[in-house]
Amino acid sequence: MSSPQPGAPAAEPLAGRCRTHDAVPVEIQLLEPSANLGLTELLVTPGLVDEHARELFLYAQCEVLALCLREFTGWPLWAAEQQLPDGRWNWAHVGVRTPAGRWLDIEGPRAVEDVTGWLASWGLPVRARVMDGAAWNVMLGRPPATPAAWWRTRVTTPAGIELAEVFARALLRVAER
Repeated sequence: MSSPQPGAPAAEPLAGRCRTHDAVPVEIQLLEPSANLGLTELLVTPGLVDEHARELFLYAQCEVLALCLREFTGWPLWAAEQQLPDGRWNWAHVGVRTPAGRWLDIEGPRAVEDVTGWLASWGLPVRARVMDGAAWNVMLGRPPATPAAWWRTRVTTPAGIELAEVFARALLRVAER
């Protein structure tokens, strides 16, 4: 799959479906506007990668999906960072690194160059770093031993947690092909 372009990608179904919601869209309220479309309310259909699923897991809460994937698999995180004009590096997107060396996020398994190329198109230098949970926690200012399931505290509803789990399970099935 290629990197998203606003309004361009068609919806792509994943194999997973939400147990309690089936294919009924789940309303997600964001505390801050998403980085691409500036939305604070999203309707995300479990297992369907469409504009709202991409908005949620590429531009608003990519870390929720990445940390769910990591919790399920133990795979390391892969953080893409952009260099700010003052020289500091700031993380911009995160996925997991599969055993095959692919980046895995809502777009499915892909080459790390696809991710860094997408982010570089925003005009800042980009690098990707593989890191374990402790390094990720330290980068975000948390204690290194923060539990792997801390991401669940960032999601405000059980439906939101289940949504991340549905997408993670479906993405893992795709990644194993």
